Amino acid sequence: MRAINLFIKTVIVILILIVIAYFIVTSSFFIKKVLLPIVEYQTKGTVALDSVNLSPLKGEIEFGNLNLDTENFKAKIKRFECRFNLFDCFTHKINVSKLVLEDSYISIVSKVSSVGGLPVKKHEPETKTVLASNPINLNIRNVSIINFNLKYSVTRDNASEDTVSELKNFNLAIPYFEMPGKARAEFTSNVITSAGDETLTGFIQGKLNATFNDKSIPKELVFDSSLKLGDNVSPLSIKFNSENELGKTPFEMSAELSNLPLQPFFQTFLKGDYKKTNGYINNFQFKANGADMTSINNLEGMDGIFSLSLSNVYIPMELENNQYIGLIFLPLNVIGNLDKSISTRAFNNSLTNVLDISNSVLHGSNILECKSGEVRANISNGNININKFLFLGTQSSAVKMMDITGAINKDQSIDIQTKTNLSGIVIPIHITGTLKNPKPDTVSLVNSMVQNTAQTVGNIIGTATNNNNVKNTTNSIINAVDTFTGSQQSNDNDNTVGNLLNSVKQIGK
Repeated sequence: MRAINLFIKTVIVILILIVIAYFIVTSSFFIKKVLLPIVEYQTKGTVALDSVNLSPLKGEIEFGNLNLDTENFKAKIKRFECRFNLFDCFTHKINVSKLVLEDSYISIVSKVSSVGGLPVKKHEPETKTVLASNPINLNIRNVSIINFNLKYSVTRDNASEDTVSELKNFNLAIPYFEMPGKARAEFTSNVITSAGDETLTGFIQGKLNATFNDKSIPKELVFDSSLKLGDNVSPLSIKFNSENELGKTPFEMSAELSNLPLQPFFQTFLKGDYKKTNGYINNFQFKANGADMTSINNLEGMDGIFSLSLSNVYIPMELENNQYIGLIFLPLNVIGNLDKSISTRAFNNSLTNVLDISNSVLHGSNILECKSGEVRANISNGNININKFLFLGTQSSAVKMMDITGAINKDQSIDIQTKTNLSGIVIPIHITGTLKNPKPDTVSLVNSMVQNTAQTVGNIIGTATNNNNVKNTTNSIINAVDTFTGSQQSNDNDNTVGNLLNSVKQIGK
């Protein structure tokens, strides 16, 4: 009997201690005097809180005037309120009847160092979507985010100006979000992005409607939005649904932009340490559909079209290793390494000049200047077909033209034809291999340059013959061959033409 009484007393004492601990831990005093100092120590910042109400058993969380200040992160929240059912969590359900976030300000600073250059994206093995065997049931209602403000700044150690992107007065309303079931959301916000002297301000709004199955997979999702920047209104639409038995999420998406400065987009979305970029997006269009939203990063099963028109473009050389922008530098990289794949017998003044120009562009300047750029491509089952990739250089630029057509396959293999004009010398190269390990067809390159030189000589001879003026054009012929061979031709009038033609024949030997 004594043992039973002792056990009962022990249980009662434990319950009393638990209740006391509960009230202590959830008290405003404990949170402010114990928890907040721990947060300050871990974040090496300061935390201040005016009021707090934490009642898990009642399903209530409230706090007011929260301020968090660290080196690269700052947060200020005027009011947060949440009503939920704690006991539903033990049955694998999340039941939130109300959630309010009011007058919040978040600031994030990202510092980019020049040390180490740009990260190169590594190929990741394909992963299959695994459906949750016991998905969580959600029942969230009456979500209201009022006047949410987010500022994201990128600071580069060799640039005087920061790149800043902001959401101002972001408002979100979610009347219901059920899994399984339906969900609906609407949002509006002012947007600002700036880099250097360029600043874009606009307004974005959108709505989302979705239906989820009992595996927490969206059976159907429709997202429609529009972004207004100045007088330009750009729609963005995403649609997808799922095939339950395959665990895949087919999708459709489209976007259009026009008449926008390029600099804020470059420095906001392309990481790297670079000082200067500029240009204008004349027109951008993208439409795509695919078999699985979860494999969108490797383009698996995607079909679509892509077009882009640019003007007065300054492309930082630091973006040479970027997965997407780096394509424009591929011909220059290949040309700059021709001395490793062409024998010295074929390496003449013309090719030497080309190699020197290419390396001076890649390693001797900070930017690649183009007066215009146009890209047109289509995607078929994840393979990219480049119909047009033409960039024209400025008058002062050594790179006068870069023209690329061909295919980039989903396995990263390439088969492209390029034409690059370096200070008046056109270099046509057929490139295979991969983007990381390109393999130029140097035999075709030399033959093509021989044919171009022979054609130039032939045109000059033909013109001179028609005009009965061979002697007056001898020097022009000599210069044409000298440009390619690097040799000095004799000016003997009787043997000049024959010697020149023999020189042309010797080039490819």
